[in-house]
Amino acid sequence: MVAGTSSPSARDRLLDAAAEEVAAAAAGPGQVSLRAIARRAGLSHNAAEYHFQDRAGLLTALAVKGFHRLEGDLRRALDAATQTGVEPLAALGGAYLDFGLTDPNTLELMFRADLVRPQDPDLQQAQRAAFGVLEEVATKAAGNVPAGREGDLPTIAWAFVHGLVSLARYGALRPSTAPADPRQTEQAARDLLATFTRLLQAAVRQLLLD
Repeated sequence: MVAGTSSPSARDRLLDAAAEEVAAAAAGPGQVSLRAIARRAGLSHNAAEYHFQDRAGLLTALAVKGFHRLEGDLRRALDAATQTGVEPLAALGGAYLDFGLTDPNTLELMFRADLVRPQDPDLQQAQRAAFGVLEEVATKAAGNVPAGREGDLPTIAWAFVHGLVSLARYGALRPSTAPADPRQTEQAARDLLATFTRLLQAAVRQLLLD
């Protein structure tokens, strides 16, 4: 061991192992077991229960980390868009697509109320922080949205890009006669995102003119 460094704690080892198990789960995060995570971490099942109580506790902590990662990705994309003049909403959509297509099982876990503890305060705070980045941008473009419905646009934008991730993940974004090609599917998702962003911009401009 290098002087001045310490080995990861048992809790961190379990979280790292959980991330690996979730990412590698062919049938999605629902198939991941606490025993498999503990085994990958080189720890006992009892150690996993000591730190997280049960599978839901461990997966909730992993989902919290996922939302923190997503928030960081979104903020970096927004900063880059500000510096380069790229449309902010398109930049955020692209960052969300990148996250979801790179780590689809983690993104699925983050929204699986049956696998995590939805009322966990750390999870709720992490969710609000990540979604808040989108709200910062989308609400500025809301135009003449009816009073009390200002939150609709961020939700619509999130639902659209999240749906694109899901469709791309399962190969639905391709001509029915074409063979499955992940690159083609990913490009189709990005093209649809660009079209959606342009339509949204045009709608907002029209609202401002009316």
